[in-house]
Amino acid sequence: MRRLACLVVLLAATAHADPDAGLPDAGADAGEGRPGSSERVRELGFELVRRAARKSNAEGRALLEAGDPAGALAAFKLAYELSDQRDAEAANNAGYAWHKLNDRERAREWYERALALDPRRGLAWQNLAELYSGPGAPAEDLEKAAAYLGKAREFLGNKRVVVRLQARVAARQGRFSEAMRQYLAVQPQDDALALEIGDFLRDYARDDEAADWYGRVSDAELATEAEGRIRKLRLARAVAEFELSLHTEGIPARARQYLHLAGSLARLGDRSEAVRLLDEALALAPLYSEANVLLGDLLAQSEPGRAELAWLRALVVNGRNVDVLVRVAGLHLSQGRANAAASFLTRAVEVAPERNDLRLRLARAWHAAGNVRRALAHLETYLAEAPEGVEAREARALKAELEQAAPQAPAEPDAPSASPAEAQAVHRATRFIGEGRLNEALAELVALPEGTRGAAVYNLLAFAMRRLGRTEEAIGFYHASLAEDRDQPATLLAVGQLLLETGEAAAGRALLEEAELAGSVEAMLALARLDATPPDAFPALAQDALHLRRLTRARDRLDAYLDATDAAYRSDAATLLREVRSRVRAVWWVGGALGAGLVLLVLVVARRRWGGADLGELITRFPETGPEVQGVLSAIRHEVLKHNTMVLTGLVEAIADEEEAGAKAAWARQSLLGPPGSRDRRDAAGQRLKDYAAELVRIGRGQGLRLNLRRRDAAISALLKGFRLLERAAPALDRYDRLGRGGRRRLQRTLEHATRLLNVEGYEAVRALLDRLRLLRVDAGVLETIYTRTRREPAFGGAAFAPFSLEGAEHLPCAVAMPRRAFEDVVGNLVRNAIQTSVRQAPGQPVHIGFAVDTDVDFITGLEWLALRIRDRSPHELTVEMLRGRYIEEGLGLTADLVSRYDGALDVVEDAAPWTKAVVVRLPRVDDEDGGDDA
Repeated sequence: MRRLACLVVLLAATAHADPDAGLPDAGADAGEGRPGSSERVRELGFELVRRAARKSNAEGRALLEAGDPAGALAAFKLAYELSDQRDAEAANNAGYAWHKLNDRERAREWYERALALDPRRGLAWQNLAELYSGPGAPAEDLEKAAAYLGKAREFLGNKRVVVRLQARVAARQGRFSEAMRQYLAVQPQDDALALEIGDFLRDYARDDEAADWYGRVSDAELATEAEGRIRKLRLARAVAEFELSLHTEGIPARARQYLHLAGSLARLGDRSEAVRLLDEALALAPLYSEANVLLGDLLAQSEPGRAELAWLRALVVNGRNVDVLVRVAGLHLSQGRANAAASFLTRAVEVAPERNDLRLRLARAWHAAGNVRRALAHLETYLAEAPEGVEAREARALKAELEQAAPQAPAEPDAPSASPAEAQAVHRATRFIGEGRLNEALAELVALPEGTRGAAVYNLLAFAMRRLGRTEEAIGFYHASLAEDRDQPATLLAVGQLLLETGEAAAGRALLEEAELAGSVEAMLALARLDATPPDAFPALAQDALHLRRLTRARDRLDAYLDATDAAYRSDAATLLREVRSRVRAVWWVGGALGAGLVLLVLVVARRRWGGADLGELITRFPETGPEVQGVLSAIRHEVLKHNTMVLTGLVEAIADEEEAGAKAAWARQSLLGPPGSRDRRDAAGQRLKDYAAELVRIGRGQGLRLNLRRRDAAISALLKGFRLLERAAPALDRYDRLGRGGRRRLQRTLEHATRLLNVEGYEAVRALLDRLRLLRVDAGVLETIYTRTRREPAFGGAAFAPFSLEGAEHLPCAVAMPRRAFEDVVGNLVRNAIQTSVRQAPGQPVHIGFAVDTDVDFITGLEWLALRIRDRSPHELTVEMLRGRYIEEGLGLTADLVSRYDGALDVVEDAAPWTKAVVVRLPRVDDEDGGDDA
């Protein structure tokens, strides 16, 4: 390139020597030896070179903006060479072009060239920081990025993009206070920044602060996103409130009793009996999380193997239990398994990033594992947030110790070459990788100094990183290997496939084509698969017709692959070839295929329009969605209907009575549809209804059920239709005062129709659904089902039973405000107790269990109660005190709690012969206008 610069100078001199150029005759001056003439020619030549360099740099910037980083790179390199390798801007731009081409190593090299020429070039420091803080960057790279951003800020000042990048890097390092300080320093603060700060606070479990920042977003498009995130925060909080009950759902009552008693015994010091009871509980429910946690705590010192197994079972149920993750990590550390401990603590930090103490534990684990760099990175993060105290002083002491022990980077040799040490390291690392010992292989390879690593070492490092799921680092090592030796078809193939996996389609394909040219038949197969990928767009045959050349290219490559002697996947290639040939033939039948496609399209549209399910089917097929659906429906009833749509009634009456209703029309328009001419409708009832409908659809989708609320659901379809009528009436509401008599009458009819849909049909349908969710319809079938299931338990396999007995069936069916599962627990527990005492008192005799139903009325309050009697013929005594005292041996520990939780009562009475006694369950009856639900 320097020769090119000299050539440009000579051309410039020749141009100036031409008399026709309109310049002085520089050649004549030179021939006559006049002083200064040759210097003038040289000066003009250098000016021409500088202009050419600037022009090339400008062309590169234009190509970069046009999306051609490869062309831009060539222009930047030319500018750099024309400047005699002294143009820091051109070098920085070349680094950015390499970054766009996903070659991190060359990008870093060019950025460093720019900084070597101009250390005060803040933009190069910023670009270098962005390079090191890319997706999936490890802690040590983030630390470098933070340092480079400090340099960028030193020279660029409070440049918005730099300050914001500093905040993002600090957030990814877990330095909450520093990240928040930098976010607040970004000026000006716009809506996009408020949304980002909200996400940052949400990730640190600061939901209230996150909601506050989301609420500051005013831009209409971003505000919709912010509102969605606020709703998710609220729903997540509601889910958290239900979480405990959901986790214990399905756990037998006896298992919970065992856990309760085991906890009491453990506190009293009787560990052996507590462990025995926990084993009993886990025999009934092996994944009972609380029992597994307590069992692990009790066995941690005496039987660490069993303790670890118990804790791991608890993590199967709730993998986000930070306390259990810390316990398992502590057990691993005590056994010398530091890497495993670091893995569990890393998960704990990901789950609870706001807990700074976890970072200190993680730093100590990495220290024990011998990874000084990671330990130092986590110590830095911990100390940035830690308050003064003993632990902070210990952390500083550990940091000083690690900094002393950290190995210095070896000097780079003048001429890298292979060595016996490298060959030996490659041999050992290959053996370790073959045995699945990836960490030992990495330790062996990383121990080699940078300058002594050849292509084989980088390939092994990349392979290990790929196995560990660290894709970005694997790509970096593969590029380093190719920099050592480009003629590696297998390496070109591997990095091309990785780039395809990470979404870099163009760069990945280019490397696969290079590998194919280098002789890789597997690259040929990979390219054929790319070309033969079925199109995503509909209809597929039309897309195949448009890309027929691509399909024929895939067919030719597959033919060539099958002819190759070293092809490893002949069966797959033959199958794919048959598919490609079939698709090529199908293109010629495109007319018939298009007709079939149109018919299919009509069917799909019809299914989407009239198919799907309603909310009733959702809660019938998936009862576990009941609490979530109930919460959304309650919000609709209160926020959309009760507090908003009732204004329509007054407005309709005012129009009918020909009163002055302009103010009422304006208020109804604003509260129901939002202010006229405004795109911000977040507080409007209609927008809230749409948001809640979308949330119900999401709940159904989570269960694999498509809800068609607009056409199939009686409640939501009526509400949506009512609001559509109001939207059509919005122009009339806006100009109500200017409407004539006829216009007001038409508006009245529209509003009456909307009022009936919203306040009558929709409201009643929503109320019926809520009643269905909160009521249980008790009938003879429900009682017989509970009795039959209980008597068939394995413990009663040898007992004989009399037929099912029910008196007072005329009082059934009736509805009670109690969930089905709770009702089954109460009745099943009492039936089980009656069977146990009957079998114990009269072994070999048939067991007689009966039910009697009655309705009690409180003549003072007028309230009705369902009185359900569970009768037996056992002489065994059972008193009210036993019930209220949670007589655990009889299995009644949970019954009193459940009955009282739902405003009921328990009693024991003597019963008429042949019965000896009966346990009476009294539950308040509720109105059952809609029939309740037995599901």
